[in-house]
Amino acid sequence: LDLAGGTTPYRVTSLVAQTADDDPGGLTENKLRAASTDYPAQIAKLYLDVPPGSIGPDMQALKTKIDSLSIGRNPYDLAQATVNYLRSRAFTYTTDITDINCGTRSVAECFAHFRRGYCQYYATTMAMLMRMEGIPSRFVQGFLPGDRDPVTGIELIRFSGSHAWVEVYFPGYGWITFDPTGGGIGRLTSLPAGAVLPASGVTPAPSRVVSEDEPLDPLPPPGGDITPDPSNGVATPGAPIALGALLFLIVGVSAAFIAWRRSRNVVVGADAVYSSIARFASRVGVGPKPAETVYEYTGALAQLMPTARPELTLVARAKVEAAYGRRILAHDRLEALRDAQRRLRVQLVRLLFRRRRGR
Repeated sequence: LDLAGGTTPYRVTSLVAQTADDDPGGLTENKLRAASTDYPAQIAKLYLDVPPGSIGPDMQALKTKIDSLSIGRNPYDLAQATVNYLRSRAFTYTTDITDINCGTRSVAECFAHFRRGYCQYYATTMAMLMRMEGIPSRFVQGFLPGDRDPVTGIELIRFSGSHAWVEVYFPGYGWITFDPTGGGIGRLTSLPAGAVLPASGVTPAPSRVVSEDEPLDPLPPPGGDITPDPSNGVATPGAPIALGALLFLIVGVSAAFIAWRRSRNVVVGADAVYSSIARFASRVGVGPKPAETVYEYTGALAQLMPTARPELTLVARAKVEAAYGRRILAHDRLEALRDAQRRLRVQLVRLLFRRRRGR
């Protein structure tokens, strides 16, 4: 919520996991160890995929090392072993990676090779390691806890507290937080051991590498919520509707042109560009969902606008690097962001027209 420096009050509701320390039916380590690995189809579809080129020899070697350190083969012990090893002295936390040349390596493969990086590298690597084990996981972005005033109880959250971590899915319990970032930055989740329970006996299925063309987004395709005319399968709007659509297109294109002209004189930043695209897309009816990460949201938009995938990828990477890696973007990348922002606005206007015309 953007309060623009104001004092308007608002309420935020969050889900807090209950542990056995304060709830007899709460979470324990042994409950998660015994959890089923019979994952829902939609969870498996979205959070077990490994993008092509993500895994190389260094990631394979890292997986073998962590497997040897895990005290069990269940998802919880594998996740804990991954956190412990990534937070060990084998890896170095640093936000300055200007001397590292990843080349064609993925983020995870690069981190597994050089073993230096910041929270984005730690979280991406752990998420990929979990998926290699057949365990659904996702990359999460947010903020570290702030400073709480002992008198007022007000907690100050700073932008400098931007952070990334991992959530692992456990059937029956939902998404559980794991923070593998080292350097004293990450926050560990502590659970009581609890009573030993029988394991489910189900083995996680191996992850799969998917092609770039395979749809992963749960959103319906453009026009998927439109019922066609049963007579011929094609909607045939009347003249008033067609005229209204034409006027709407003219207004939309004019607004985009005015915004483009204004943007030429505005200094852009990665966060500002991403926020601008999200706000503009919200007006079109395809804004981000509350729980979507940057990559999940831009991936969803790419399913609706396949030709805009390069621009969306550029914006998402810049947003994550600037917010979570404290990276200062060079002038050429800022110019590329400005160009991507203009092209995405035009694509969104076209998307709006297609959706209106379909209806």
